[in-house]
Amino acid sequence: AKIWERSEQCILEGRTCRRLSKEDHVLYLCVHLAVEHSLRGLLWFCDLDRLIRHSPPDWNHLRDSAGTAGLLRALRCCLTELNRLYETPIPSTLMVPQFRSIQGKRFRRNEYLLPFFLMEKSKRWAPLWEFLRLSPGKSLFGKIRRGARILTRILRG
Repeated sequence: AKIWERSEQCILEGRTCRRLSKEDHVLYLCVHLAVEHSLRGLLWFCDLDRLIRHSPPDWNHLRDSAGTAGLLRALRCCLTELNRLYETPIPSTLMVPQFRSIQGKRFRRNEYLLPFFLMEKSKRWAPLWEFLRLSPGKSLFGKIRRGARILTRILRG
């Protein structure tokens, strides 16, 4: 299943548009939080907590999507920290066993996430990292549409 096919139709200000599926939204927020913010920023964790509590994703599908995209480590790391901070109900299969808190421990956090920073240099993943950097003045809908195309190309290989 492709990201665009999984997207959901919604109406925003009287216009029909598409939004990421619950699973893709959670995956996007986790990867953004891990890569761009080194798992710092309670606001991001709060958004994730509310999103998951309000509308729990299909955990198996989320794990499979992250695994296919090579993002399972970022997802698991982020969800483990989310559970520690907010006691968000996360399946144990998506948590890192014996994971110590990484808030405020920059070296340990960066050491754990090092594969993502190295992967950022990869040409294959470069378009996705560019997409994850939200530029001021850019349309969010355009970003989502472009991100869906980029992620689809990456998942195809």
